[in-house]
Amino acid sequence: MTKEFFYANINSSFLQTTQRGAAMNFSLRKRRREKVERIKPIYIMHQAGLDEQDLSSVLDGIRLVIQATKITPGLIQVKNWGVWRQEPYLDQYGLKPYHSVDWYLQRGQEESNRRNQLNADTIIRELYFEPWRKAQDHYDVFITDDDLYSGDDNNNFVIGVAQELTGTVVSTARFKGLGSHIRHECIVTEIMHEFGHVLGLIPDSRTSSVEYSLGPHCTNECVMRQGLSVPNDWIRFTEDRIRTRRPFCRECQGHLENWFR
Repeated sequence: MTKEFFYANINSSFLQTTQRGAAMNFSLRKRRREKVERIKPIYIMHQAGLDEQDLSSVLDGIRLVIQATKITPGLIQVKNWGVWRQEPYLDQYGLKPYHSVDWYLQRGQEESNRRNQLNADTIIRELYFEPWRKAQDHYDVFITDDDLYSGDDNNNFVIGVAQELTGTVVSTARFKGLGSHIRHECIVTEIMHEFGHVLGLIPDSRTSSVEYSLGPHCTNECVMRQGLSVPNDWIRFTEDRIRTRRPFCRECQGHLENWFR
């Protein structure tokens, strides 16, 4: 804020110092508000027919990320809405906007230029603009077993997209051919990776151990690495996570611990 008046008898250097101090205090208060606004519930929804084990993997991944932040237990609520449908979710024109998981899937298909893939960018955009945020802001975790793509035609597929502070859209499709145990663990890793992005990984301020391949990613032994070979890279990341019992590297772990502070 800038004062619109000036007292001539006030020493200018004192005034400048006071203005800087006020600006710093305002900025600090703003940052504190932003930190508080990061503490909000996590809403999970998925399409009909999702494998129960895949849902279990999603819940495990979210739980492990919350643990990594070291936030007070219970402060972040996780709500599994399942196959979410807010009645009445149908009207004379079909699916009502923002009233069911089916509508989000339909939007992903409507704006897709590929026959057997959903446009993940469309779904994450609609999650950002959904009106329910006005009543209760939250993080969204949207799970589908349909294949996804993002961006232009040079992108063959993605296993997930994420938007900081908003949520993530994740597909389990590319892990379908794996055995039960490794499939479960790979989806856990995938969820940790995508929800890590939701919580600000990798921050713009970071200059070490970072690469820019479809967005910023960690280069350390960490679940925030970029895995372009699916499922092989994700099997390797998962094996590393299980072996070390340390899903996030020191830099990523430090960022997560500061996210809610």
